[in-house]
Amino acid sequence: MNSLSDGAVLDNNGAPQDEAEDLVVLGRLGKSHGLRGEIRFYPYGCEREILEIVETITIGGRGYELTSIRGDGKYWLLTLKGINSREKAAVLTGQLVCIEQGYLPALEDMEFYEADLLQARVISLQGEDFGRIEEFLIQPEHDVMVVRDSQGRERLIPALRHVFHSWDAEQRCLTVDWVDPFDPEDGPSEAPAPVDGE
Repeated sequence: MNSLSDGAVLDNNGAPQDEAEDLVVLGRLGKSHGLRGEIRFYPYGCEREILEIVETITIGGRGYELTSIRGDGKYWLLTLKGINSREKAAVLTGQLVCIEQGYLPALEDMEFYEADLLQARVISLQGEDFGRIEEFLIQPEHDVMVVRDSQGRERLIPALRHVFHSWDAEQRCLTVDWVDPFDPEDGPSEAPAPVDGE
């Protein structure tokens, strides 16, 4: 499994734990595709290798044998044993796809699966509440957390190890060593007004 950026956030082969303690969420099912029961799967950044090694995935509390995966874009197309029509696939739309936690490798200190952080609260070292993590944007240099506060203000915070200061798992609160460059109180000062004649 590959890591993103400097290893602060991994390729999200897991996500928030489902109702069962030994299950983790890999992504969400979308609409059915075609007439033979294929269904769109939107991964939370997980790699295909994880799905290829598991025998059973859990959807809505029920186990399904995954018989094929194809595609490599924004979504993949899954074929599940027993789901052989558009109508059967449509019933699963919107459901979370889970696997047993044991399939995931252990993480080092201050490493996270991306979806473990979804909807987590983010605060600065000074105690400023930036809001909650809505999603991750995949960028060439490093991933970016999209954090939105209760007023709807959006901040893009780098998902880097040196930015992550501490994590309170019980409160699901991430403290970051980051200053909002667009905050007039904390950001860079405005350039001085030009002098006449310059």
